[in-house]
Amino acid sequence: MRTNEKKEFAELLEKLYAGFNMPVSAARTTAYWEGLGKMSLGQFARCVEQCLGENGPERIPSVPALWKIAKGMRAEVPKPPSEPLPTQDRPLLLVNGLFLKYLARRRLQEGFRGFLDIPLRRRACLNLVEWISAWDREELDSQFTEIERLFNNAMAEIQEAA
Repeated sequence: MRTNEKKEFAELLEKLYAGFNMPVSAARTTAYWEGLGKMSLGQFARCVEQCLGENGPERIPSVPALWKIAKGMRAEVPKPPSEPLPTQDRPLLLVNGLFLKYLARRRLQEGFRGFLDIPLRRRACLNLVEWISAWDREELDSQFTEIERLFNNAMAEIQEAA
């Protein structure tokens, strides 16, 4: 957490202690602040919500217990599918990935100055997806460089409005 978030942190800690009908002191606030210093404020807020929820602990959690709760919440994130995606979804995923890469590159190079015509760029992406959807899986995998070239050409053809 950052030093400018200490007020919000203290309010959340007071809420946590109030939920367990216990007083919070300056020493406790300092101890939790120092012990949870590497945790984000958002993560701490989610821990407080979980502790005060119906499946929360019976007692006020210690600093190590809050770290365990935070790690447990991270473990609940669903894992990506282990099976390969169907071939019909691959063209869309490839083009979406290229578009995200394009946006990141533009942001770094230009800072997104000017109007970025998203609907027009979306249509260009979907046209490319439609065209490469006829390709089989091996062709998609082996022709990625060509797909990237086609994508970059499609993006370059779109004129920016002033």
